[in-house]
Amino acid sequence: MRSYTSKGRQNSLRPEFELDGEVFRGEGTISLMDLSELARLAAAGFDDGSPEGIGMIADIYRSILGDQEFTRFRRHCREHDVDGKLLMEIIAGIIAEAGNRPTERPSDSPDGPPAGGGTARVVSLQRGTVEQVETPPREETREPQKRQVVSYG
Repeated sequence: MRSYTSKGRQNSLRPEFELDGEVFRGEGTISLMDLSELARLAAAGFDDGSPEGIGMIADIYRSILGDQEFTRFRRHCREHDVDGKLLMEIIAGIIAEAGNRPTERPSDSPDGPPAGGGTARVVSLQRGTVEQVETPPREETREPQKRQVVSYG
C-alpha cells in the first residue's frame, strides 16, 4: 500500500475583488477539490438555481473568503439582490487570476543553452586522444542545427 502526506496549501492565492463598490478580501484559499467539483457540475449542465448549485457556490465563497468575510459578503449579496450569474462571473475571474500566478518558486537554472560559445570535447578513438576545443557562439535560428562530423584521418 502506498502512503501519502499532504503538503498543505503553500503559495496560496488570497483573492480580492470589488462588488458594487465594496472590496472583499479573501481570508481563505481556493481548494482544488472545490474547483474540481465546480468543473464536474459545469460539465453536467450546472444550474446556479438548483439546490446543489447554490450550495456549491456558497461552499466555494466560504472557502475563498473565510467565515467572517463570507458573512459580510452574503449580507451584501442579499441587500443588493446579486444573482447567480454574477456570482459565477466573480468565481470565474478569481479562478482565472489564480491560473495566472505561479504556484512554485521559479527555477534558478537558465532557460536554455548559453548564448556565448563554449567548449566541445573531441574524442579520437583511432589516435586515443581527447581534446577540448572552443566552439563559436550559437546563432539564434528557428531552423534545426546541423551536426557536423569531424574526422582526423
